Amino acid sequence: METLVNKIYAPYIEKKREISQQGLTAVEQAQRNLNTFLESNESKGIFNKKQRIILVASQFDDQTLSACAWLSNNNVDISCFTIEPLKFADQLFIDFTKILPVQRNEDFYVDLAESNSSIKRDNSNRISKKRYLPRMKELFEWGILSPNQKVSIKNQDNSDATVVDEKTVSFNENIMSYNQWGKVVTGWSAMSVYEWIIPEGQTKTLHELRLERLDNRQWD
Repeated sequence: METLVNKIYAPYIEKKREISQQGLTAVEQAQRNLNTFLESNESKGIFNKKQRIILVASQFDDQTLSACAWLSNNNVDISCFTIEPLKFADQLFIDFTKILPVQRNEDFYVDLAESNSSIKRDNSNRISKKRYLPRMKELFEWGILSPNQKVSIKNQDNSDATVVDEKTVSFNENIMSYNQWGKVVTGWSAMSVYEWIIPEGQTKTLHELRLERLDNRQWD
């Protein structure tokens, strides 16, 4: 903090001629001002000891979630929230959804399949299953997606594309990845495909459909 005082705050005080009449130099006045501020806010001794990062966006791409999950797993206090405007009658609301951290941050940055280790005990000692997030491979195996199927992007007109395989679609006679297609249609720099792609004949996104399938498998 001393370096910042000398290089930033003290020159500012000197420039603004805020030096007190007590014969203090600009550096001494800067240090006194900061100490007074920290003491009055009960922050002296703990200021800048722990950082917290909160990311808020309408959606996050898989790469961003991967990086944030890794940081969270390595003791960085980072959270991701999505926001969505909602209208009910004549009132407007903002819906906040916490994406990260989750119980298993690894679910966001590796391809996962269900395993025998998915059983855990919760705080009440009941046995329950951890929830995994299947990727494109599982969605094809389950029949949620298939080649030559029509798909669109939620709330985007003229976004219809044709599924080619697990990695690509055909849009306007061009073969491209799901992310590239999303960027072309929306103009966004990135898009979480699971949160926005809707298969033909469905009203739910891929994310909603995979969660629904997981819920059904729980009772099989």
